[in-house]
Amino acid sequence: MKQIILFTLGTIFFSGCSNQGSNHEQYGDPITLVEKTSIQSILEDPQNNKGEEFLIAGNITNVCQKKGCWMTIAEDSVEMFIRFKDYGFFMPKDGFGLLAQCQGIYSNEMVLEKNEGGEEIESLSHLFTASGVTLTKE
Repeated sequence: MKQIILFTLGTIFFSGCSNQGSNHEQYGDPITLVEKTSIQSILEDPQNNKGEEFLIAGNITNVCQKKGCWMTIAEDSVEMFIRFKDYGFFMPKDGFGLLAQCQGIYSNEMVLEKNEGGEEIESLSHLFTASGVTLTKE
């Protein structure tokens, strides 16, 4: 019985990250979408795209240095903030510059921010919750 429990725990632990070859690493769920959508096109119509599933790609520009629980990617200088579904997986903290393909749901919300003059202004905050990520070492 103890061996079955250890095998099950090991399987769950190692299913979070699998290698697809020497230069690809898969995190979370496998990517099933084929057609990529540019980050720019998602941001051009945020209200209609809210709640929709997309496959996006870009180079990692920032990663949470505590756990790897979020990252930002940039495609043609347009950035997207990415979290991971149910905190089910994390990115390597040294992932800067790697190409990331992310499948997930786009969302947005209005937030209050202070401008340079200290006035509170409303702005639209963009968020992508990835269910799966493939990293490619170029």
